[in-house]
Amino acid sequence: MSQICLENIVSVRDVCAEQVIISSSGYDLMDAPEIDIAKINDIANAEYNTGLKILKNCVRLALRDIETDFISVLFANKISAVNNSYDVVTGNFSTKYQNSGLGQKGIVIHKQGRSGIKKIRIKKIRIYPVNDNPNAQLKFIDSGKESVINIALTGGKVNEFATDYFVEGDNVKIVLEGVETYSSELTCLLGCGGTIPNDCGYVKGWNGSAETQKEGFGINAVFSCECDYSQILCQQSKNFVGLLVWLKARIYALEERINSTRINPFIIYGQEEAKNNRIELISEYNSKWNVFIDTIPNIIAGNDDCFECKKSKIVTNV
Repeated sequence: MSQICLENIVSVRDVCAEQVIISSSGYDLMDAPEIDIAKINDIANAEYNTGLKILKNCVRLALRDIETDFISVLFANKISAVNNSYDVVTGNFSTKYQNSGLGQKGIVIHKQGRSGIKKIRIKKIRIYPVNDNPNAQLKFIDSGKESVINIALTGGKVNEFATDYFVEGDNVKIVLEGVETYSSELTCLLGCGGTIPNDCGYVKGWNGSAETQKEGFGINAVFSCECDYSQILCQQSKNFVGLLVWLKARIYALEERINSTRINPFIIYGQEEAKNNRIELISEYNSKWNVFIDTIPNIIAGNDDCFECKKSKIVTNV
């Protein structure tokens, strides 16, 4: 799953530097009652040489666990659709005629359906230029944002570039400017290759000012669709998930103290209290987790093709 939207769900601020960080959930690990700011460096080790680094790793581990457990619940309850990801090629090249390099021209890939979870993943871009161009710019225009990849093109042959680009919006425009190209006949229309519409996406051309039906102006793409279930976790960051990450990270922080091989008063004394705190936190975490899982049928969209809602009872995995 993609973690971009989850990266700041729980913060770990540097209190010594009077750092101010506002997490998406409102939780900061430094606010946990068992975190002793004055002694946090006493749990540092060779891998993480400051307490701050250890706590940040605790948040990372907590997030990993929650994502993994969440996916396990979806599959265990047959809510998650089988992600039959397959590659779609937008068209075929032809040398029958050439396109001028005037203006921004290329293709527009549209996501099929209304899924808020499904993401288009552009794996490769293929370009068929007429002439060499060592300083070409390939542009992705996605949700009002423009990303540029500097590329060198060899004329008279198909140039292929690995991109691994995830589209944030419902469509993405992929264009070149000032590059003369051969034709790209688009075959992935509302039905790819003359077939019925696929459930991933379709493509149209872009002539510099409007969409066209069958000409891709020397650009083809290889793309697929993936279900990004982390989007649900992001949407629930303030209701459930932020608290769950905060609790799980605190459990990891206590385990760092309990299992530390360092010899200092902070590690030696208070072991029993730390162990008891850990047990209490695990119990609280499991309780909150089960409440969260019970809400899943109400959270997910019934018409989203990333889900198969066929069961009335949700079984948890903790």
